[in-house]
Amino acid sequence: AGAAAGDDDEGGKKAVRPPGSRWRTALRRTRWLQCLLLLGCLALSVNVVLLLGSVTDPAGGGSADTAAALLRDLGPAQPHELFTVAVNTYKRPHMLRDALQHYSRCPYARYIHVVWSEPEPPPAELVASVDPDRVFFDVHPSDSLNNRFKPLPEPHTEGVLSVDDDMRVPCRELYVAHEVWRGSEHAIVGYMPRIHVRGAAADRWVYRCYWRVWWGAAYSIVLTKAAFLAHRWFEEYTSSMDARVREFVDSAGNCEDIAMQFLVAERTGRPPIYVQGHLSDLGVFNGISTNQNVVQAKHMDERSHCLNELADLFGGMPLVKSHAVVASPWDGWGPAPSTWFDYISSDLWNFT
Repeated sequence: AGAAAGDDDEGGKKAVRPPGSRWRTALRRTRWLQCLLLLGCLALSVNVVLLLGSVTDPAGGGSADTAAALLRDLGPAQPHELFTVAVNTYKRPHMLRDALQHYSRCPYARYIHVVWSEPEPPPAELVASVDPDRVFFDVHPSDSLNNRFKPLPEPHTEGVLSVDDDMRVPCRELYVAHEVWRGSEHAIVGYMPRIHVRGAAADRWVYRCYWRVWWGAAYSIVLTKAAFLAHRWFEEYTSSMDARVREFVDSAGNCEDIAMQFLVAERTGRPPIYVQGHLSDLGVFNGISTNQNVVQAKHMDERSHCLNELADLFGGMPLVKSHAVVASPWDGWGPAPSTWFDYISSDLWNFT
């Protein structure tokens, strides 16, 4: 019997591969893999450098984010461009002091309210260190997480940045998010998107974070640990929302942000708005409603439990999904043009 087809040459002799051909084929494949690996490492390195830059410089951008630079680039603040910062804090005086210093550098932050829910009054030296015409300590008799959304005493603007004391949002990116909010004052506008999805049981909801948002290209929640919303939602959360929701937040010690998102979605029928940013989360493993071990804290299970409990209290799931993402014009890696022709558009050659 002859050899299998392709193994013999025309004279019936067995074909002989050129010496080293298999080795060269394997080498070419290895080189392709090395190139892909190199490109992956390069992309990872760029992202690490950008991340470290935002962590080591909480102001986000160094001299480019100073009050003088912002005013030079954006012009004097107009009344409609001013907003209020509401800083939620609890027993982290050094974190709070740093937060007040950071947001005081933002020229468009007209007022800063500290949501103080500790049993002891604010330290006298901290109160004395701030501008009394700009920074106010709103002292609450209890440590309820609902205090975050109690109406602010005067003075305040209608647009409010709700932010935790461990979050540092660059002043320039605050300006962008507030600009987005001014065009959609009904919405919660922020930087950290989340999504609700169906669980294994069809009648159960599951809470998921950024990678599920990225994979599914949709979100339905924006965390209020760094987000703009209208002050009227503070009033509705405290006065007209079902009191059982606030009671649930107190009993769970969590999820006041999800409750606020339910409220806004139920009364507007609209989703939040996600703005891309470069934030520093200085308390990622020691947040106000989490502990140092997120796995042991079962944080994700608790958040999923909140979704289902709140859906029961609201009589259904009001959250609305969105696919829209707002990019900052100062992001060096974007926004990219929509067509390749824009890369060579006529203004590239106009240097005036």
